Amino acid sequence: MKYDKNQILDKFDNAKKVLIGIGNEFSVLDDDGNYNENKAEEVLAAYNVMAKKLGEKDYYILTLCTDDLIYKSELDSDRIVAPCGSIGRLQCPKGCDHKIYDEQKETCSVCGESLVPNTVNAPTYVEEGYLAQWGNYTAWLQKTLNREILIFDLGSGIYYPSVLRFPFEKITFYNNKANLVRINESISQIPEELADKAYNQHYNAVEYCKNGFVEWDNI
Repeated sequence: MKYDKNQILDKFDNAKKVLIGIGNEFSVLDDDGNYNENKAEEVLAAYNVMAKKLGEKDYYILTLCTDDLIYKSELDSDRIVAPCGSIGRLQCPKGCDHKIYDEQKETCSVCGESLVPNTVNAPTYVEEGYLAQWGNYTAWLQKTLNREILIFDLGSGIYYPSVLRFPFEKITFYNNKANLVRINESISQIPEELADKAYNQHYNAVEYCKNGFVEWDNI
């Protein structure tokens, strides 16, 4: 079954829970870690459209981005988990003290090594930076069992699929009241077993959100 946009909007209106995955199409960092200011304006606009559409919905967002831009948007930061880390927090490259530092400190208090951003790109990733919020996320997920939930996979591709793409498919498969919307400019395919529960579109996820999120005009 191929849902049209009116059906997706209807499911969004009736959903008790909304789960959103933000993939690398939203990242404003290039491969060298440089910040793209022009793209940041586009992505921030997309986040704010999303926030407006979500309104008072019971939602949670899992983002693979490490640029922290989502926290500058109108989305509720208490409803966001970033398991890949944050460039705004620092850690020892060896992870020897398992501590997260703010930007005022430059070296590890144990080994004296220069600190690096607390992201999955660190030589030894210190996961303590996101684990507390991950606990909140999993607790929220437990409350979605057998509830109407609409799941959005926005631009995740194959970037850490075991964190976002595959778990979202699993939730959709096992929850009889779950539906999945996958928007991706390169890899928008959905598994055959989800064909009657999912909508997929080959389209840039940032543009999709800017164009109206669940009420898009151009696709």
